[in-house]
Amino acid sequence: MIFVSEKEQSKVLKKYGLCVQTDFWENHRTRIRSTDHSHDDDVRDGIILQKKYFRNGEVIHKEKDFSPLIKYTYLGGSAASQPCTCPNCGYEGKGEAFSDGCPYCGASYNIEYADRKEGGQYFADKESKNSGLYAVVLLLCLAVCLPVSFYIVRTTGRTFLFFDKLKAVVFGVTPALLIFYLFFVTHAFVISRLAQKKYEKQTKLIRNFEKDLLELEIPLSTFYNNLHSELNYRLYSCSDKNREQDGEGTDPKGSGKDGDVVDADILEYTDFQITEGEDGKPDILLAVRLRRILMTGNRIHARENQFRIRMRENTVKPDELHPGVNIIHCRGCGAPVDVTKKSCEYCGQRINYRQRLYIMSADI
Repeated sequence: MIFVSEKEQSKVLKKYGLCVQTDFWENHRTRIRSTDHSHDDDVRDGIILQKKYFRNGEVIHKEKDFSPLIKYTYLGGSAASQPCTCPNCGYEGKGEAFSDGCPYCGASYNIEYADRKEGGQYFADKESKNSGLYAVVLLLCLAVCLPVSFYIVRTTGRTFLFFDKLKAVVFGVTPALLIFYLFFVTHAFVISRLAQKKYEKQTKLIRNFEKDLLELEIPLSTFYNNLHSELNYRLYSCSDKNREQDGEGTDPKGSGKDGDVVDADILEYTDFQITEGEDGKPDILLAVRLRRILMTGNRIHARENQFRIRMRENTVKPDELHPGVNIIHCRGCGAPVDVTKKSCEYCGQRINYRQRLYIMSADI
């Protein structure tokens, strides 16, 4: 199985000799997938823990900040003979047909949004377990308490022999550990609570938005998968003439002065709005915090920006897909061709089939 964006993203990764390895958390277990297929674990309702970026077998970059609300399920896998439906375009077939992603639109994973339960708790626990900070605080407590204890024992006692020094150590370590324990409990509670509130706020925002989508009879899974599919297409394969100038509040682009995008993730939704367009159909506006992994020459770096995205219903009626061979008309010569073919066998025009129920507007 491959990533939904790998058909476009793999060209950029190959250009720079990169491999992306993603660790997922599912049912208290870590599952690993990589773009070079060295790891192809099945993932069902998993959240992303971290990503590692390899070049020539060495890790050159890591990212650990991901949303615990986004769940990933990869298609195909062990259920090769079981019926499977692509969540992006609706094609139905056996699981074995999805071994390289959906044969029609290329999607290989399903996106859903969960309440802040297991995923949110994992990240809350991780944020409260800052070993580096705890080590500094413990050393600081000992650095303060031990000298004070030695000073008191030496100035108040008649002698300062081995047992006096041992007593000073005990009197210094005990309050230091007590102070450290109180800091540990307080810090863990505060950080966990802040993380919990953050994810609960995000969940409430998403659920209110989903309620509005359902009232408009817009399928949630289809919308989310179309959103990610459109975003991946814009980042990795959209032509330069369709890309807007990059910056705050604009369309994200695939390349520019910051470098080429080799990977990207939505970290947080900050706003949702649904308005009525001039044609009477809904305009769906989203504000997201997007992290892009960029390559400039041989240097890799991450950049986060707030972007506004507009999604609209596609005016072109989507094809009705059925199990088996599906035929469309070539845009070059009009001849009937199978949508899974790379090019038309009559005129040679490349077949770039993308089932798009909702499209990302480029006028933002």
